[in-house]
Amino acid sequence: MGEIIYSDFSYYYEGEGISEKLFDYRESIKDYTLLPMHSFDNSIDGVLKRAHAALTERYAGTDPSLLVTYFMTYLLIITRHMEEPEPVNVLCLGKELEWIGTYISEDIQKMHPDSRLQIAEDIRESLDEKFDLIISFDEKKFSASDFFEFVKEHSTENCRAIFITDDIEIVYDGCSRYIFGRYIVFTKHENTAAEFSIDKYVKALGNPKRTIKTVAAITPHDRPFNNYELIKDIGAVPYLFYKNKGCTVYMVGIDKDYTYSFESYVQGEELVRLNDYSLESKIKWLNEYGKDIDCLMLFGTYRNNMVVADKYKELRPDGVIYLALDASAFWINNIPRYETNVDEFYKKCDIIGTSTVPLQKFIAKKWKMDIRVVRCGYYPFGLSEMMAPVYEKKKNVILTVGRVGTQHKRTDILLQSFAQAYSEISDWKLRIVGPVESEFYGYIDEFMQEHPYMEDSISFVGEVEDKEILHQEFMDSKVFILTSEQEGFPNVIPEAMSAGCAILVTDLDNSDEMIDYGNCGLKASINNIQKIADNIRSLCNDEAMLKRMCENSYRTYQEKFDYNLIIDNLYDELIRV
Repeated sequence: MGEIIYSDFSYYYEGEGISEKLFDYRESIKDYTLLPMHSFDNSIDGVLKRAHAALTERYAGTDPSLLVTYFMTYLLIITRHMEEPEPVNVLCLGKELEWIGTYISEDIQKMHPDSRLQIAEDIRESLDEKFDLIISFDEKKFSASDFFEFVKEHSTENCRAIFITDDIEIVYDGCSRYIFGRYIVFTKHENTAAEFSIDKYVKALGNPKRTIKTVAAITPHDRPFNNYELIKDIGAVPYLFYKNKGCTVYMVGIDKDYTYSFESYVQGEELVRLNDYSLESKIKWLNEYGKDIDCLMLFGTYRNNMVVADKYKELRPDGVIYLALDASAFWINNIPRYETNVDEFYKKCDIIGTSTVPLQKFIAKKWKMDIRVVRCGYYPFGLSEMMAPVYEKKKNVILTVGRVGTQHKRTDILLQSFAQAYSEISDWKLRIVGPVESEFYGYIDEFMQEHPYMEDSISFVGEVEDKEILHQEFMDSKVFILTSEQEGFPNVIPEAMSAGCAILVTDLDNSDEMIDYGNCGLKASINNIQKIADNIRSLCNDEAMLKRMCENSYRTYQEKFDYNLIIDNLYDELIRV
């Protein structure tokens, strides 16, 4: 008898000598449901677990294979609904499906409010509609061939058909089948829909419609900008509008009681210190200066930004709003896109940008709206001179930079992977740059006690604020590594590219762009110590591949991640939109 097994946020079918993954939450870049993927209260995980509990209660004491059959059907329904952003029209055939069909109806409407379900007792009932999902429980009223002929007539061009029967002898071409005791589930996926194209979501740009001379960026939180935000995308983009385009730029939300060590890097901007960082203070500033602002730059889908956008468009209906969504699929899946206030906010934004092509396609398909790629680049703040990297001057160093010991950075996985590869790369050093979380010091002590022979090979450098010194760390290293389990598009990636480092990353939403689709690096499964170690060994022991990837990395920076080029393109779009 086949089984459905739940393990590590994934569902598997095991039976007939095969094991097939049915659903994996971590592959959320492919999933277009309106429900969040990962929140505990309202998520796909929660929906499936509630469905399983309801089925268990309903069919307690009956044939256990019936319960798992229905749950398998439920999994197929959910996965079909998640393949497209459109609402799904579902038909359930057979009296047996009446109760579960009603239950399904509630869940598919959570996934899209326009999704709906119909129930018909007999396949021969007159139906004039087309369906995206057709499910039948066979009560010996019709055959599998009758059912699939019916599907041809009543299905859309991208329809999933599910047929449940107790006739184990049936074999039907083009179908996957899953056997659960005396029941078998056939499923057939007809997909003749045209391949999704981003082009339909990209506006044609004509001649310049405006000039942009004054720009304001306002802190999106109830706190001031921090020191690092002055030189990350949230601060770098407006600063380069000042430096490269001659704009007057206001950074609104600078801490009046704090000395910013990076303030010297952005001299020329107007750093606006408010009395506090409440929404009221931001609106007060806008009321005084907003009419003279040609472009408002906002970062993230936050309530503060929604109110600020409303006020700005009230003061400057002809002004342009640029919204940056440097997010992962995790965060996009948790934004309530179709709530009225969110929808109106996006409509007020003239250009919405995200950092990578995969996320552009994901957001455009999921939300059906115009979205541009505005990459997170690197600009050499604090460097006296930007030098091209020379591979021969680099050392056998693997470098990582970030907050050491935080959950999502998984420095522990990095250390274990390096230890596993160490016997074959003992002439290499691992340098870990960044502030160390206090609770992580105990882990470091335990790790070094277990691996005393690696004491001279691992260095915890600490935080490096001097950008000249930090960039030299990149220039000296051959490999940059990131073992995170969650990221958007981190700023350290383009800086590593600018120094000609080969890139090792985990399989994140944007990892393909981080390694330029394999041209300048390798990726491994998240938290997979063995695979990360294999990639370290492969790269460090293959001099030809390593040199090629280092050179490709710098070339990728020049072509895609030089912030000067990014700003030129963004400015050109903003004056034409």
